[in-house]
Amino acid sequence: MLVAYRATDGAKLWKFDAGTGIMAPPVTYKIGNKQYLTLMVGWGGEGLLNVPGQGPAKPGFARVLTFALDATATLSAPVFAHSGPPRPALTTNATAATIKEGRALYDTFCFNCHGIAAVAGALPDLRYMTAGAHSRFEGIVLRGERQSLGMPSFGDALTPAQARAIQSYILSRAAESSVPPRR
Repeated sequence: MLVAYRATDGAKLWKFDAGTGIMAPPVTYKIGNKQYLTLMVGWGGEGLLNVPGQGPAKPGFARVLTFALDATATLSAPVFAHSGPPRPALTTNATAATIKEGRALYDTFCFNCHGIAAVAGALPDLRYMTAGAHSRFEGIVLRGERQSLGMPSFGDALTPAQARAIQSYILSRAAESSVPPRR
């Protein structure tokens, strides 16, 4: 929530729900006779990370917002995220050792973009992958089938067995996340 207060008495003058975390303090500047206020919003460093256990998740697109004093346009936070907890698209019979290996590989190759413990911020949350995306997992991860969308190929760094271990870890995280917490 971005809130503006009057300097002389602290009265609230204006507020705007950015729909996500505010990543940096706003800056104000003037061009000609028009005053502007600009800030970056998203979640976590570069808008990518949404650390589990650090309060309520408030995912949202990383973006720059600019406001002009006396402007009249409105802006609503764009719809982002999913309507409910993830549900694994496939079942996995991976061993605990394979899932552990997958977690270590995920932490090495994937978390910078897809989030800690597979909980993503601005980029795709892999716990919500469809069965169709899972069927193309090796092609996406190893052969660069989504390079045009910004997903690099890891074919030079990972084997097919390692890619499957990562996939098993992601499926296990989806399964864990779909179970409501005990009270």
